[in-house]
This record gives sequence, structure tokens and C-alpha cells, in this order.
Amino acid sequence: MSKSEQRFAQLDGLRFFAVTAVILQHFTPIGAYENYLNIGMFGVQLFFVLSGFLITGILLDLRADRGGPPQLLSVVGRFYVRRALRIFPAYYLLCAVLLATGLKAMWETWPWQVFYLSDVGVVARGGFPGAISHFWSLSVEEQFYLIWPWLMLMLPLRSVPIACAIAIAVGLTSRIVVTVYEVPFGGVLMICNLDSLAAGAWAA
Repeated sequence: MSKSEQRFAQLDGLRFFAVTAVILQHFTPIGAYENYLNIGMFGVQLFFVLSGFLITGILLDLRADRGGPPQLLSVVGRFYVRRALRIFPAYYLLCAVLLATGLKAMWETWPWQVFYLSDVGVVARGGFPGAISHFWSLSVEEQFYLIWPWLMLMLPLRSVPIACAIAIAVGLTSRIVVTVYEVPFGGVLMICNLDSLAAGAWAA
């Protein structure tokens, strides 16, 4: 059975911890101590690690179908179609419903949301858009999907761990840069979360 077909029961426990951390951060008094105990962000980073692990496992399975350029495009195309069918219908339906109900946060930021640039929008606007603030993490993952499949399918297999190590270094460096230059909310950008995504990829 391929990794893409396997169900890793152990990951359900990690998902539980990640979800619990986010809930505690937002809906309990722990949220008042965000500057000291930001467990919600820990939960999000854990989700990114899991996402990097699962997606990279799928991509490594697809390597067996990779041939020359025509075959590579076909394999990458299948990957994107599957991801789109899994995510786009529910996501865009939700966006449409929120617009139809007149949610102010969605009307003020809809271009960022529609193009999966919510994280960039948070930095550009200098703050989170209220009730849909959590969309930034989905944008990070979708932006990651634009780059990662090409690397995992085109690089020689022996170079895949090196690519993961470089991605981790880029993510950590980006975090330092936005901290040193005090970029407001810069930590939500995809490049600043690349280390977590790539750590999961390396585990795969």
C-alpha cells in the first residue's frame, strides 16, 4: 500500500493535540497570555508539519509515475486536480456564503481570500481580519503546494533531503529577518512557515 493510500492512526493523536492547542488559545483564559504562552501557534505549526509529511509522502509515491516532461506534467496535473477537488469546492462555497451574508471582514478582504493570499493580506493590512483570521494558514499551505510538487518530482531522489534542509534554513532565516526588522505579523507569511512544512517533508 502506498503512503498516499495509508491511514496513519498515530497522526490522529497529533491532530488532536494541534486542534486542542488552537481551541485553548482562542476560547479559554490562556489566550490572554499569548505573549508568553502562544500554544495556538504551536498547534498551527504542528498542522504544518503534518501537512508537509502527508503531501510529500503522496508526491514521493507519484515519482514512480514520473517519466519525461510530458509524463511529469501529467503527474503534477493529477496532483493539482486532486487537491483542487478536495479543497476548492468547500472553500469557495464558504467564501460565497460569507459574502452573501454580508460579513464585513470578508467584504473588506475578499481579493486576498479568493486568491489564497490571506497571509500576505494580514501583513499588508497590518492585522487579522476578525472572524476569518484563520484563513491565513490555509493560504500558507496552498502557496506551499505551488512550489513543492515540482521540487519533489523533478529533483533526484538523493537531493530531496537536501531540498528539505535548505527549505528549513530558509524558513528559520525568514523568521529571524521579520523579527529583527519588526515586520508586523510577518510570521504568518508562507516563507516564515516553510521550516515547519519542510520538517514534515523531511520526515516523509
